[in-house]
Amino acid sequence: MLTSTCKGCGRKIVFAIDENAKVQILDMVAPVYLLSEEEMGVFTCERVNKHYVSHFATCPKANEFHKKN
Repeated sequence: MLTSTCKGCGRKIVFAIDENAKVQILDMVAPVYLLSEEEMGVFTCERVNKHYVSHFATCPKANEFHKKN
């Protein structure tokens, strides 16, 4: 697993290859929750381990890294 530090915000990130052979940059410790609806519109959630979030969704400086067309 190739890990690094984001040059924008300094958080730990990991590089992974998706099913389309593209590199994805993921948060190392971003929490992921599974949301379930219970009775009468009340929701519950549980922490899901071994799931990662795209770092572009959480990085406060993500716009600085978008490719310009």
